[in-house]
Amino acid sequence: MTVDSGSEAGYTFAQAHKSCNKSNNNNNRESFMSGWYANIGSAKVQKTGQYFKPGQYRVKILAVKEVTGQLNKNYTVIETRVLESDNPEIPVGSEKSQVIEMGNVMALSNIKAFMAAVSGVDATLDNVNTLVEEYWHKVNPDGVFLSFDKIMDEMVIKANALSDVELGLTCTEIKKRDGSPFTKYIWEVRQD
Repeated sequence: MTVDSGSEAGYTFAQAHKSCNKSNNNNNRESFMSGWYANIGSAKVQKTGQYFKPGQYRVKILAVKEVTGQLNKNYTVIETRVLESDNPEIPVGSEKSQVIEMGNVMALSNIKAFMAAVSGVDATLDNVNTLVEEYWHKVNPDGVFLSFDKIMDEMVIKANALSDVELGLTCTEIKKRDGSPFTKYIWEVRQD
């Protein structure tokens, strides 16, 4: 399809629609349209980026998800709603996320620190794994003991057990070895 903007009104929607509906383009149009944009109706549009900027926050966890993104990279995404903020660029009520690329060398450490915080445990303790597992054993409605990895799989991801949990969060900007900026997330240990 060639766009001819030589006319005074330019290339109109009617012209584009007519061009797409030519009999020799129907098969191509159907296969193109049915794949890429099938779920566009449920897409969420963001006014700004979904990531945190440096500051101190109080957030409500909305969900923790596993996502496959570009180039088949896997991510763990901690979705939140901001309840308090000292950064005017991140207003109360906005939805922001921590996105952790699972191929990153620090991915499991970052997730472990988050899980320790929501479990009321200091992530720097030598027995952090045991304390997190004990916490989740107490709150598991089935009373079944789960190992740390199963807590992530069964309770956090599948059962969305962290929905509505409130936590403090401090974000600071640091420089990576190559000099590019990186946001470090420090989750406050849950007190209840």
